[in-house]
Amino acid sequence: MINGILQFLRPSPVDSLRGGIALKRNKPGLPDNGDITSLQVPVTVRIPLLNYQREVLQPLVSVGQHVKLSDSLARGVIASVSGTVVEISPQPIAHPSDIRVPCVVIATDQSNAHEKLKSHKELDSVTVERIHDCGVHGLGGAGFSTARKLHSSSNKEHRIQTLIINAVECEPLISCDESLLMTDSDKIVTAIQNIIEFTNCTRCIVAIEDDKPQALKALNHAMLNFEGTLTFELKLLPAVYPAGAEKPLIERLTQTRIPEGSYPAKHGIVCINVSTALAIDEARQGYPLISRIVTIAGDLAPNPTNVRVRFGTSIADVLKQTNNHHNISNACIRIGGPLSGFIINDLTVPVTATTNSIIVEETRTAATQMACIGCSACSDICPVDLLPQQLFQYSVNENTKRAEITGINSCIECGCCDLVCPSNIPLTHSFRFLKGHIKEQRRQETLAQVAESRFHLREQRQQQRRELRAKKREAAKQLLTADKAPIADALERAKQRRRKKAGNKNNTGSDRGKDENNTQTRDQQP
Repeated sequence: MINGILQFLRPSPVDSLRGGIALKRNKPGLPDNGDITSLQVPVTVRIPLLNYQREVLQPLVSVGQHVKLSDSLARGVIASVSGTVVEISPQPIAHPSDIRVPCVVIATDQSNAHEKLKSHKELDSVTVERIHDCGVHGLGGAGFSTARKLHSSSNKEHRIQTLIINAVECEPLISCDESLLMTDSDKIVTAIQNIIEFTNCTRCIVAIEDDKPQALKALNHAMLNFEGTLTFELKLLPAVYPAGAEKPLIERLTQTRIPEGSYPAKHGIVCINVSTALAIDEARQGYPLISRIVTIAGDLAPNPTNVRVRFGTSIADVLKQTNNHHNISNACIRIGGPLSGFIINDLTVPVTATTNSIIVEETRTAATQMACIGCSACSDICPVDLLPQQLFQYSVNENTKRAEITGINSCIECGCCDLVCPSNIPLTHSFRFLKGHIKEQRRQETLAQVAESRFHLREQRQQQRRELRAKKREAAKQLLTADKAPIADALERAKQRRRKKAGNKNNTGSDRGKDENNTQTRDQQP
């Protein structure tokens, strides 16, 4: 697929984006009217018990339990359907390493499969609590928790100054956000204004590429018909990939560079995908986030389209319902774009908030990899100003320390370096692997620190018990040595106990005799 993109290359216009590459527009799944079809709810769904940090969550439901739409399956994870929990077990998910994670498998109640339940009452304004309860996550990239991202709006130290609505969909084939703009611009404009009021930001920028005439027309029409005062500015950007990546986009619009390890919110900036903005406003109206728009495209997809899919629906079911399943036996299935996506081997993996596209393409033999010639083409095109050739050497040697110093965690995995490398080196794949290795190392280090802390606490408790026992023994010893004749004293105490016991027996016998005499006297009376 990457080789096929080369035919769409065109000279890049002059703009402020560092690096990047201009690609001709290629959106085969986008109809003229932008219609979006909602797929049927499948018989079963699989909901991964993961948060945005890829941490496994503890389930709040059990096998055999009946759940309703929007019920909590785990903290921040809600049910996308009503049905019965039939299994909670490790299942494959969409991941470059084909990993398995615990998932809640729900057998859908087909009688009410098309319900759109309001889980909450409608509010006049957006709240962080409502966003969290409705399970709203980012629909544009990493699936970051939207509630956590907007929580800074109530933080006086890091109050939001600039709000960016990201409608830049720059990668070829993907058109889910563009189709949403074409069909729901009125709702999107209203949602943006409500978020502006919620965050109380001083500036709001809606960024969109200039090669989307139909979406721009619909957006302009919605802005003209809006009842009220619009307080955001529309920014048109030249179509350069990867213009939609969060940190490059923020730097391009605000001239603020977010350093590695930091978050935009710490700098008074929040960037939200346009689909996420609409989901936030729907949460205000009481609707949970249970689905997303997915683009189906690729060389072997005869019916490219945009469809709305319930979370937990398998990739195989999506391809079947869109009539794109006939060629999958000899095809390569990619999740995400042709540059930034990754290949999956199991079609039972579920659709999640980060599944923006499914690409069905031909299986191609990997080009022969050659040695790096140090041409620096990869570093020249890198949109985040990294040195991919050095990072690749660290990846080969698994030198995580040097890789982190060189900025491996700043890599946005856009794939531009793969596109221009004359030696056919799989740079992005190696960076993705190394970043996963670093994350696993940190997880193991955290677990080791927790275990070490528990061990030290246990040692402290045992030491306290030993000290307490020693004090008791010392107190008893001092008590014994304080008496001059401890044995005689003990014998005297024993004698006193015996005398007291004997006295109690005598008193009991005397009382019994008195009772008998009294009884005889009463019997003799007339």
